[in-house]
Amino acid sequence: MAASSLPQDLKNQLTAKRFYSCYEVDDWLLGHFEDIATLQSKGLLDAEYIKEGFSWYIGKAGANSAIMRYIADGDEGVYGGFRSLVAQVPER
Repeated sequence: MAASSLPQDLKNQLTAKRFYSCYEVDDWLLGHFEDIATLQSKGLLDAEYIKEGFSWYIGKAGANSAIMRYIADGDEGVYGGFRSLVAQVPER
């Protein structure tokens, strides 16, 4: 496993909990992806910019089986923006 380049205090905060609530997942992760997708749909961000700036994050979240199960268990229309972003970025 490659060493993380995250600051140690951030790593400690992220790994201190064994799980995150659905509200935390929504607020801290998926909501931001939905915002990016909304900005793209309004023409404020283009696909190339999103790929260059966010593909690593989108790819990691899209490859996370727990996150994808969480999304699959919800309403089909929820997180459509995130689903479209995952489809746009190359697989990692």
